Amino acid sequence: MRVSAAIRSQPLDDRLSKRNFDMLSKYIYDYSGIKMPHSKLTMLEGRLRRRLRVTAMPTFDSYCDYLFKHGGIEAESIFLIDAVTTNKTDFFREPKHFDYMIQAALPDILKSYPDRRIRTWSSACSTGAEPYTMAMVLSEFLELVDAGTRLFRACDRSFDRCAAEGPARDLSERFSWPPFPPT
Repeated sequence: MRVSAAIRSQPLDDRLSKRNFDMLSKYIYDYSGIKMPHSKLTMLEGRLRRRLRVTAMPTFDSYCDYLFKHGGIEAESIFLIDAVTTNKTDFFREPKHFDYMIQAALPDILKSYPDRRIRTWSSACSTGAEPYTMAMVLSEFLELVDAGTRLFRACDRSFDRCAAEGPARDLSERFSWPPFPPT
């Protein structure tokens, strides 16, 4: 089995310095809004080790120098953010969020804005499961509280692509999404 030079040259005890961790953490937050507290140091190191291998950087110091001193952040930013994000999609992922939505957010929205359309947004959904879940929760909630006919839209940034490839095409009509292209 061949082992790449980057893997062989990366010391097993290589760790992110506090200075580099702080720079990465600030950049990640400024770029994406993702908080990276010091309790996530080990997770960040593990995920960045893959980037070190891909970029053939022998150490975290050399990787951070490349990013912050030699202008590599522009070329690497999308890969860095992708490395630190969860990359998980599921129906009813994070159930406590939906509990909050039903118990607090939606009742408050209906009380404060009784005649307004409801719009929800879920960022970075790979298959669209999260916005579909929001639409199902909204539909069921509005039916239970007898809120009358209300239009709502649940989407994510890449919704058009996700919805067309997502679970069930007939959901577009049921949940007031734009029509799918004919097949």
